[in-house]
Amino acid sequence: MLLQRGLPASLVQSNDLFNLLQLYEVRTFFKALKLQPGEYTILEEKWKYAKEVLKKEFGGSTTFEWICNMLVDFEKIYPKVRFKSDLETYISESRIEDFYRQSSESVLVSTIHKAKGREFDQVFLMLQQRQVKEEKEKRLLYVGMTRAKNFLSIHYQGQYLDNLKVSKMNYKEETNRFEDTDTLVMQLTHKDVFLSFSHSRQREISRLRPGDKLRYNGQECLDTQGHPILRFSFAFQKTIERLANKDYLLQKVSVNWMVYWTDSETGKEALVVLPEVVFGRKEGNGER
Repeated sequence: MLLQRGLPASLVQSNDLFNLLQLYEVRTFFKALKLQPGEYTILEEKWKYAKEVLKKEFGGSTTFEWICNMLVDFEKIYPKVRFKSDLETYISESRIEDFYRQSSESVLVSTIHKAKGREFDQVFLMLQQRQVKEEKEKRLLYVGMTRAKNFLSIHYQGQYLDNLKVSKMNYKEETNRFEDTDTLVMQLTHKDVFLSFSHSRQREISRLRPGDKLRYNGQECLDTQGHPILRFSFAFQKTIERLANKDYLLQKVSVNWMVYWTDSETGKEALVVLPEVVFGRKEGNGER
């Protein structure tokens, strides 16, 4: 909604369901290092070459900036001698939200959990719960409120903050009703796609990059050449039907994450696409 209104914004995503070592970009970087068996130290020329390969392969992708930030942060920790084991541990223990850079001109959209340990000049909290009773809810609310350095705006339902007494605080009651948004955006996970479908599509999938557009034909998602790339799971197909009953139609599909997944039945590893999907609301008798 911010982007639709011309406001620069970025969404802080997370890798709760996969390790960063499973990312296509990270695997590509390690492969480009060309470390031989028994070679544990990463020479500077190999490090630079791998970064060049990463830029060539993923320079136009939506993930390139924060992956570069991850490598820059590693370089700061290990400016001279870099070991493969240190790099693997560093990436394995890192989270995507660690590498988003704050911009004074852009709105950073995040959950409170993902904002822990960070501070911002201005914070707008959008709270859904009507009551805050449990201690863990209070602690989380405290974390969100204390992310703000200069300005805090809280939008909430209920009365649980009505008794706050703070200097320079303004209180306003909103009586207008807000309609549902015309657009729904979802970042899908492993449970939303048919993972085993990817086994026979590895060549086509490997040519994709995060941010690439896909076309949904009602059964499968296709690349620009018409090759089938993924199928939605039965559970997500039910979600599509449920949203269609509320006049939301699936309009856009794009590559969000490309991760390696291991089939528990065969033990084989496959590169899979976890997409971002956009639903648009029908207007009148036509589609928006």
